[in-house]
Amino acid sequence: MCVCVCVCVCVCVCQHRWELSWDVMEPIAYIISLFYSLVAYIYFMWSRHAFDLEPFHSFWSQRFKQQSLDKQQFDADRYEFLKKLQGRYKRHLRALR
Repeated sequence: MCVCVCVCVCVCVCQHRWELSWDVMEPIAYIISLFYSLVAYIYFMWSRHAFDLEPFHSFWSQRFKQQSLDKQQFDADRYEFLKKLQGRYKRHLRALR
């Protein structure tokens, strides 16, 4: 769904930028929506699950996050250790109150 929305936004931007008439844009919008529907139908017939783009979104967001962390040389293991330590100290402080 997210891909379809992005494509529609791109088409609208192109339409306003180049001032294309609806006679040109209608077939393009029709073909895009037909393609999306066919992909969803084929996926459903193949897997018997609803077509959902959430797994693709989570994969790409995780990949982007990992690349960003690698680029900044962020130590994720150290971060997780410090979060556990923080939780432990918070429990100790609550117990002291």
